[in-house]
Amino acid sequence: MRIGDYVRTNDGNIWKPYKIENIEGKWFFDDYYLYDKDYVKSSPSIIDLIEVGDIVITPLGEIIRPTSSNVDELKDYWKITRNPIKSIVTHEEFESMEYKL
Repeated sequence: MRIGDYVRTNDGNIWKPYKIENIEGKWFFDDYYLYDKDYVKSSPSIIDLIEVGDIVITPLGEIIRPTSSNVDELKDYWKITRNPIKSIVTHEEFESMEYKL
């Protein structure tokens, strides 16, 4: 993990920290910390952090929700075509906001 990489945590937060430190087994990102077990993964490409069930929005307003059968295919498509991604709503964020009947 390096400065400039995107980080995704178990609770669905994705961001690009400006400060990363590992002190006594805890990851410190920016001005707060997460334990190692809370850390999921990091990558210089945000595309690598997309998971099944996330909602990806393109600049043209397309809404794409990767499934288990197409998530790798979609990642390869974005890498090859270099199509931009406007925003990502992670499945954890979506589930925390939904109203269940």
